[in-house]
Amino acid sequence: MNFDSRDRLWIYLSGTAILVISLWIYLGYFRPEWKDYQSDFREVVAKRFGPDRAREIPSGIQQVWAKDLDRVDRCVTCHLGVEWKGLENAPEPFKSHPREILTRHPASKYGCTICHGGQGYATDTETAHATTIEHWEEPLLGKELTASYSVSDRKALMQINCNTCHRYDAQTAGADFVNDGNNW
Repeated sequence: MNFDSRDRLWIYLSGTAILVISLWIYLGYFRPEWKDYQSDFREVVAKRFGPDRAREIPSGIQQVWAKDLDRVDRCVTCHLGVEWKGLENAPEPFKSHPREILTRHPASKYGCTICHGGQGYATDTETAHATTIEHWEEPLLGKELTASYSVSDRKALMQINCNTCHRYDAQTAGADFVNDGNNW
């Protein structure tokens, strides 16, 4: 079989394209998005609390298994400051969660998706928040979804999830929207 120069050029270009794509995928595997978030979080903690405290921060994928709720959440892989005191004014994803909720529902026991929605198994922003992915059943109950449903207060969407556990309660502390609906 005789190859002319055009055939050779296509073979070389195809081989180069496959090599570049393979390298891109390979490098993406070893440098996932969450590693950058963890590195940035260490910097935030080092500035606010000192380098000794920053060294205590765990590395790698972090996971909460809420056995009773049949949920696995990896949200805290990027949202490392959720249960920290003193990061209430930090930028997302490092901000502390409001204390009044965490005292009764610690993230280390319940996870995040039971209230906030999103994909608990995911480890990158796009799939975890599921705001642009079709056919995800659990999108993040955040600004985008609130706007698309024309809801004036995004807490209303999250409070709907309170009924997952508190559906038989006459009143649910801190869930005013749900309580108003129960009073109909």
